[in-house]
Amino acid sequence: MSGNIKVLETSLSFKKKIEQAMLQEIKDRITKNKKKAERQIASLVPSWALASPEVQSLAQDGIAGSLHAQFGLFRGTGDIVANDIANAVAKSVSLEVNFTKSLKGTSVTFFIQPTDFTNLLEIPLGEIRTAIGDVLPWMRWLLLEGTRTIVSSYAYEPDNSGRSGGGTMRLGGIWRVPPQFAGTASENFVTRMFENKDKQIQPILKGLLL
Repeated sequence: MSGNIKVLETSLSFKKKIEQAMLQEIKDRITKNKKKAERQIASLVPSWALASPEVQSLAQDGIAGSLHAQFGLFRGTGDIVANDIANAVAKSVSLEVNFTKSLKGTSVTFFIQPTDFTNLLEIPLGEIRTAIGDVLPWMRWLLLEGTRTIVSSYAYEPDNSGRSGGGTMRLGGIWRVPPQFAGTASENFVTRMFENKDKQIQPILKGLLL
């Protein structure tokens, strides 16, 4: 027995219906998997942060020459500062999905870290208050101030003294964030910690469609 199948719709109309069905399926899958993807990426961030040279130097409690010592962080706070940074960046992870009326315009944008860095600037130990009441916003210096002179007429001297046990400021010279650690709004230890992480992130983003 043979016969003919008659298509009652135009090819353009049929194509649009297929695309709409595909788009709805994609929407459903992304909506279902979005929070899971955010959690998976967030779970990777602490190890990236703790592996960064700047965060490792901040964790070097009482070690002469370390960022911990040069910023004058209090003894016993190295690991706390490092973990606070890692957790603050991890909590900033989010995925923004832009659904449009066509497959072509639908996009998923992956965000880590607010561009104003408020999550880091506001961590409890992100600044130091000295015994004479001065406030030292060391996190701002590290993230945003580059290599400009921070302290004039004083220079850091490594030894086993000071709040950190790793040195103190002595009269004479200047002090700035060490160039290898210095950052600006567009390039700093946070932006650097995400370099070359594409291979770890891509499988998670692909999982949005599973």
